[in-house]
Amino acid sequence: MEKALQRLDELSVEEFSKFGANLNIFVIDGSALTAETLMEREVAMKARLIREYFQYKALIRTATNTIRGIKEHSNKIADFIPLLPLYSILLADPEFDVEENYRDAKEGHIDLQVKQKKGEVRKSRRKTARDSFDKKKYGMRKLGERPFGNIEVRRSKCYYKTPESKLKGAILIACEHNITAYFKDKVWCDLFVRL
Repeated sequence: MEKALQRLDELSVEEFSKFGANLNIFVIDGSALTAETLMEREVAMKARLIREYFQYKALIRTATNTIRGIKEHSNKIADFIPLLPLYSILLADPEFDVEENYRDAKEGHIDLQVKQKKGEVRKSRRKTARDSFDKKKYGMRKLGERPFGNIEVRRSKCYYKTPESKLKGAILIACEHNITAYFKDKVWCDLFVRL
């Protein structure tokens, strides 16, 4: 299923490639899918029933509004590095401001742009990253929220019980999003002709 998700992303890239835009800008961000099952949680010292949710992280290509990969939620980028073309730009929230991520990005020849947490920076990789932070590049990070909004509008829910099946469900929902995005991209790209 992950290969299908990547192939759907590549189809959109083929449509956009005729315009010469930079297609190697990605956003990594976390989100959650609500489930049908309820769980008991203490809120304001009272037991309440709330919907369960499944947290995941997604790799989003900003130019095409497509999802390149889905993994279980963590603040590490290492599992997405193989999915990125060399010399890509990866934009991330402050939760991904971890020394290990800067090392992995450097080894994978990825330009990692993370708006760092405030405070003193002691470690050399984080200090170097703070000095090379580009606000203009990072400003495109908000484009990575579009797929989550589109998925939310379609009222996608996770009906699966086990963590493995919940991850597969999230990938299926991402495939649905990429199919919709591909056909919208195809219609738009066919309207314009490169001069």
